[in-house]
Amino acid sequence: EECSLDLNTLQLDMSCCVNGETRQQSKLNCMIWNIEETISILSQYYRLTAGDLILTGTPAGVSPLQIGDSVRVSCGDIPECTFQVSES
Repeated sequence: EECSLDLNTLQLDMSCCVNGETRQQSKLNCMIWNIEETISILSQYYRLTAGDLILTGTPAGVSPLQIGDSVRVSCGDIPECTFQVSES
């Protein structure tokens, strides 16, 4: 099933919190590459499936993450994602 929702036009708020501290807050339409471009480029190299989470990196403000950090990312009404940084 294909999703036709154009999230780039919705001006959704995005945020990234590390250990409860907001490190970044912006709007979805402020991304350098839009969602369609990002998925197109990544799908040339990776098999993407429904439910995959794409974290693309961020501009200044987030700083390096440390093992044990708790990271929460949110975007509008889309369910939040929280994870703990661990060794690979």
